[in-house]
Amino acid sequence: MSENPWITDEDELQDAEETAWAALSPYVRRVEHLVGFDDMDIEDPTFGEDGAVSLLIHPSWTGPTAEQSVHLTMSSDDVLSVQAGGTLTAQAMAGQLDPASLDSRQLAGLTPELASDAPLGISSVEAGALILGVDATTMQQAIDSLRPGMAAARAAYAQASQAADAPITIYTTPHCMGCEMTRRQLDKAGVDYQVIDLTTRPDLVAQFRGEGLTSAPIVESPDGERTAGFRPDRIKAMVSAATSPTPAAAPTPPTAETAPHASQPATGHRRGAAL
Repeated sequence: MSENPWITDEDELQDAEETAWAALSPYVRRVEHLVGFDDMDIEDPTFGEDGAVSLLIHPSWTGPTAEQSVHLTMSSDDVLSVQAGGTLTAQAMAGQLDPASLDSRQLAGLTPELASDAPLGISSVEAGALILGVDATTMQQAIDSLRPGMAAARAAYAQASQAADAPITIYTTPHCMGCEMTRRQLDKAGVDYQVIDLTTRPDLVAQFRGEGLTSAPIVESPDGERTAGFRPDRIKAMVSAATSPTPAAAPTPPTAETAPHASQPATGHRRGAAL
């Protein structure tokens, strides 16, 4: 699992990682359709305390070994770096490798085209293409396809990390009057909440549409119930639950209208924006 400075609970950490993978997976599927990448494994993303996100790509027949892999790392300011292989690959790219000094195990673990003591004069992308057995153009296409996915995964991971401390979640879209009105009411009541911009989460947009939630804001209460559109009645109920000094009454059995994750039609005040 990733090291996370914000999450200490193992279940919450697993939830955050699953959320990040859900955001990344549509981009991974695009890469898997590129020539040669159907035989590649893309490991789950890992996250650093500095806000960086990393991916490991390797041929499925080798496993994630030091030299037979390509690392993609996106920094917190969206700078993407490519590291092909490990120490031996770096030495080969610089013309500093002495194949005669390597034992049979090291040679077997090094991509044959890289086992040279002559300066290769190739980039990390080209070296990565050799390692994965694809052409350099396809390698660059894969990197370009994964770049926005890594940004989406990082955003999803950060949002899931914050969700551990936020009892209410508001999913918003740009220029959404109902979103702003919902936030104002919660701010006025002094209730904590987190905001997730749905333009960064196409996976959630598809999920919500499938649940019949088609307008923003989508507001999720601590018990997992979601409603769509500006709903003063629901906001009032959540504020009351969040500020009540006494334990809430036992929940009534869910019905088709109040079941968790079910679409909640607006009644009277619907100033949401279509998803």
